[in-house]
Amino acid sequence: MLTCLACGYPNPIHNKYCQQCGADLQDTAPATLEIATDDSDLGLNDPTVSDPKLITLAGGIPAKHCLVRLEWAAATDTGRQRQRNEDDFYACCQTNATQTKNQHLTRVSRGLFVVCDGMGGHAGGEIASAMAIAGISEQFQNFWLGNLPSGNCLIDMIRAVNQTIFYQNEQNSRQDYGRMGTTMVLMALHNTDITLAHVGDSRIYRICDSPKPFYEQLTRDHEVGNRLIDQGVPPEVAWARFDAHQLTQAIGPNENSRVEPAISSFRLTENTLFLLCSDGLCDNGVVENHWKTHLLPLLSPAYDLQQGVEDVLALGNEMNGHDNLTAILVRCIVAKTDERDTTPN
Repeated sequence: MLTCLACGYPNPIHNKYCQQCGADLQDTAPATLEIATDDSDLGLNDPTVSDPKLITLAGGIPAKHCLVRLEWAAATDTGRQRQRNEDDFYACCQTNATQTKNQHLTRVSRGLFVVCDGMGGHAGGEIASAMAIAGISEQFQNFWLGNLPSGNCLIDMIRAVNQTIFYQNEQNSRQDYGRMGTTMVLMALHNTDITLAHVGDSRIYRICDSPKPFYEQLTRDHEVGNRLIDQGVPPEVAWARFDAHQLTQAIGPNENSRVEPAISSFRLTENTLFLLCSDGLCDNGVVENHWKTHLLPLLSPAYDLQQGVEDVLALGNEMNGHDNLTAILVRCIVAKTDERDTTPN
């Protein structure tokens, strides 16, 4: 974690600016404490914790925020050069609020958002992405009554989906590029707690309007270029290779031992817009070059998210258009809790 020198808030190590006060984190050294990665570690299920809102995070900053509004919109497009759309997506959220004369407002919000980009000959990609969506959404049924799954549980879910697609590849004797598979990016939300998972090169971004507006890519593509950089190869050499953007991981083509989903968790402390998308949208720096014009304004509840996601896809088609495009936008409006408010964190 990076502890902000200005306000003391612990930030994910890849943050450029503090998500509490917006200060520049460039010269900040990593802190030794980390925020827990699942609900059990956060103490939300601990009977010894009398008030989950007052749990202290690393750096001594109390968690006193609540999600007051959750909205989403999604769209997909075949693109200008493809005949078939092999992308798929899933978006579902629920918010329950209760208030009586003697009970202050209690609000519980949950959401699950998934984008898959299929691959494989003879409509295999379309089948694989649909199978992945069906498998994940089915395994998340218990989530709608409980808390977020732990990181290990989420890895098991994704590997179960992988095994199902892998088995079908084996049964149908699919070989090489004919083996069907899919990428996956997933965001699960329980109030202000967020868990992300991804396999492949589909991405999740967030856009915030803290004192200094910023965007951040929250996932790191599973590609040859990044793997070489991790092995010490200079970036300019790694990305110059002809196979630099070849996937190193996908769901379906290989057995479970070769699938290592990346998992991360954090808590919302400010208004945030999330973008989940396939690479047909984010290729060639579309998000990086246009987030201020096409995404930042959508943080305001005054803007229609459905129109916003359609505008984003239109931009992707204009700038790219070589592949299928899929996007989910999730707008989270966050407020500090009142001491009397019983809304869980």
